[in-house]
Amino acid sequence: MLKDAVKQGAGWIAAGLHATVGRASVGRTSLGRRAPRSVGVLIYHRVAELVAGVPDDRVLNVPPAAFEQQLTGLRARGCTFVPLREVLAAHATGRFDALPERAVVVTFDDIYANVVDNAVPVLRRLEIPATMFVSTAFVDRTAPFPFDAWAQAHRAVLPPSAYRPVTRAHLERLHADPRFEIGAHTHTHATFIDRPDAFEADLAENLAWLDRRLGIAAPTFAFPYGRTAFGFAGSALTERAKQLGVACALTTDCTLVTAASDPFDWGRFNAYAWDTPATLDAKLSGWYGWAPRLMERLAR
Repeated sequence: MLKDAVKQGAGWIAAGLHATVGRASVGRTSLGRRAPRSVGVLIYHRVAELVAGVPDDRVLNVPPAAFEQQLTGLRARGCTFVPLREVLAAHATGRFDALPERAVVVTFDDIYANVVDNAVPVLRRLEIPATMFVSTAFVDRTAPFPFDAWAQAHRAVLPPSAYRPVTRAHLERLHADPRFEIGAHTHTHATFIDRPDAFEADLAENLAWLDRRLGIAAPTFAFPYGRTAFGFAGSALTERAKQLGVACALTTDCTLVTAASDPFDWGRFNAYAWDTPATLDAKLSGWYGWAPRLMERLAR
C-alpha cells in the first residue's frame, strides 16, 4: 500500500511539474525531459470491472470507464496514438521527426480475456491502435495467471472474466484486425534474472508458438517485469532476444523513446487505475522518470 501511495503521489507531483514548469521548459531539466520529438509508450494489463466485496487491484487493473477516460483525455490534450510498428519504421529509416509531435503507443502485457472484451471495443471506437504482448503458455487456460497474486488470492469469489487469460480464438480475431498487433512476452512469464540460457529457451518457445499458430514471424517483444535495474531486462537477456530475431525489446523503465534511443532498450510507462489524463500526460512528457529511480534507491 505504501509503494502504491508513493507511485500515486509521484504522478501528482509529475502533473504539477508539467503544468507549472514543463510547458515553459526546453530540453533537459533535473527532474524530467521534454524532447522536441519523442514518443511515450503506455502499458496496461487487466481491464475489468470492479467486483463488489473484493479489494481492487489498482496497479494491474484499470476499469473500462477509467481506461476510456484516460485515452480520450490524452487525445484532448493533443496526443496522437500511433502503432508501435510505425515508430519502429520511423526510427529505422531516420524519419523519426515525421512522427506526430506528441505520439503515444498503447501496449498490453500478458493478455487477459477482459482486454479483448472490454478494452478492444473502446480502442476500435476511438480508432486507437495497440500492441498485445502475449505469454503463450497460458493461452486457452481457465485458471488465473500464476504470477497474478491478486487473482490467485481472490479466485474463489471472482468471476472468471476478472482473471481468465486470452484464448487462441481471441488472438486470431485480433491478428486479423490491422489495428492490433500481437507481440511476444516469453512463453511462461518467468523471472530470468541471471538466467540467459533459460530466457532464450523460453522466448524461443514463445516465438515458435506465435509463428506456428498465428503465422507471426519476427514480432515485437516486451520483457516480463521489465526493470533493467533489477535484472529483468538488459545485458545478456537483451543480446539473446536480438539473436532470436525479435523486432524490438521493450522494458518497463520509465523513459521516452527518441531518435537516439535503442529499440532494444525502449521504456514504457504503467497506466494505473488512479491515473488521470493529467498524470499520464506528465509521464508521457518526461516528468515522471525521477520517481522510479528514487524507488530503486530506496529498494536497495
